[in-house]
Amino acid sequence: MKKRCFALLLALSLLLTGCSPLFDLYSAFRGEYTRPDYSDGAISYREFQRPYQPRVKYTAEPDIEYVRPDVDGLCSTLKSIGASATGGKAAAADIINQFDAAYDDYVLFNTMGELAYLRYTRDLSDSYYEAEYTWCTDQTTRVEKAMEDCYTTMAKSSLRSALEEQYFGEDFFASYDSDGVYSDARTVALLQQESELQAQYVALQNDPSIEWNGAVRSVSELLENAVTADLYYEVLGAYYDAYGAQAGEIYIKLIQTRRELAGRLGYGSYADYAYDALYYRDYTPAQAERYIERVRTELAPVYTEAAEPMQLSALSADETMQHLHEAADTLGGEVQTAMGFLDAYELYDITSSANKMPGSYTTYLESYEMPYIYISPEGTLADLLTAAHEYGHFVDGYVNCNQTFSIDCSEVFSQALEYLTLGSTSLGFARAAELRQYKLYDSLETFLTQACYYAFECKAYALPDSELTVGKLNELFAECCVDFGLFDEASAEQAARSWIDVQHFFSAPYYVISYCVSNDAALQIYQLEQETPGAGLKAFSDLLYAAPESTFLAMLQDGNLTSPFDENRMQELAAYFKEAL
Repeated sequence: MKKRCFALLLALSLLLTGCSPLFDLYSAFRGEYTRPDYSDGAISYREFQRPYQPRVKYTAEPDIEYVRPDVDGLCSTLKSIGASATGGKAAAADIINQFDAAYDDYVLFNTMGELAYLRYTRDLSDSYYEAEYTWCTDQTTRVEKAMEDCYTTMAKSSLRSALEEQYFGEDFFASYDSDGVYSDARTVALLQQESELQAQYVALQNDPSIEWNGAVRSVSELLENAVTADLYYEVLGAYYDAYGAQAGEIYIKLIQTRRELAGRLGYGSYADYAYDALYYRDYTPAQAERYIERVRTELAPVYTEAAEPMQLSALSADETMQHLHEAADTLGGEVQTAMGFLDAYELYDITSSANKMPGSYTTYLESYEMPYIYISPEGTLADLLTAAHEYGHFVDGYVNCNQTFSIDCSEVFSQALEYLTLGSTSLGFARAAELRQYKLYDSLETFLTQACYYAFECKAYALPDSELTVGKLNELFAECCVDFGLFDEASAEQAARSWIDVQHFFSAPYYVISYCVSNDAALQIYQLEQETPGAGLKAFSDLLYAAPESTFLAMLQDGNLTSPFDENRMQELAAYFKEAL
């Protein structure tokens, strides 16, 4: 069995940092989404029907001014709206006008939070945006409580029917007939505690440094300049010595907080809560656990036998964007149109900087109706896949105005574009073949890595408090790495502490299974494209237009794609990767 590089897990964890769900998880949605008419083909961005009109349209991101949101004013206004609705002294139209303005302020709060995070991650030494990001995070629970209280109050008012008929949509208030998430003081305290712990983790990961040869040095700088593998692992060991216990204790507190939160909200486990309340999945934790067990038994043996690709060719940031543009032109349709929007308003950052946070993500500046791509490039062909992945999220945000219902659906589009851009000829034959081989190997590795992460999460959340220690978590992670073929037992010790770098564990629990199941669907789109040119792209477009209204499995069924949970699907995947690799 081959030994996996210790840096692999770290690199993957940083590469797959997700798409900044920081201010979305507990948000209430306003009204019903009105689906545009696509019958005449591609449609201009400005022709989409909006659930609301943005305050400012189509301003280049560098020109957007950050202003700390007036949270006191927003919360006071929402309370006043609820009181007016209950008092019966205001007409429904007046309540709607007041709420419409307040909702714009609510959207602006989320937008400013995302903007602060974006600018902080661009420059981790920027204390102003670090403080503003922390402040916005700290205010999230308060704002969401005020919004929920307003909805609950309106639901109990005599204006309920009129408000639904004229603004919110049929049965909108049904979910506010019972006590909500924020009605219990302890629940609110737990949500606030979770936010604070997540902010602590982000701060801990902000350019960690260690004492090295008598001086305090940046870990990232030391790793970058390590001239031998032994030196590299020595630096990593020192980093985990310095930060492992701190990050581990934060994670333990997060697990305890989240388990109590789930119990108070009536769920049997935190997984049940996450699947239902955070991610709106139409499959269960039990299905997911059976799925990752099939990954372990069917795909791990293929992975251990697969030939690892050679080191990738160098690729500059300018070349990465050039090839992505050419691929978008080749694919056409909404993929091409969205690229024009990205360019026109400077909605990406792929620059290199020592102060940038490693990794990549796509966020959405809702007040401006703008998706935005953030990439910290590696300087190799892998950057093209990263750019294609994030651009898939960008296209989804552009077309669907950030209304895609399921995160699993969203990840289909990001991963599908990785595959579909492989058909671009702009790289030349040799590098295109190199990239395709790397992508297929990376795809197989994604199944194993993310399934390993998910297995670790399940085991960690199942531990009783008496066994919930950093040492036990290290042990569990090493076991999972061996079980899924990422390391052999002799080298598993190297991986044992690397789980603290997987940001999803801290910021988006139980998210990582989405990378597995969505990768399965995305690969099917690629296979369609290989069999019949244009068929995969059509499937991509059809699913894209269905996404705002669909759950994951329902979307696949409507698109005539096989469910990842089909009994025979994992065997089909194993056979495909055996032949391809």
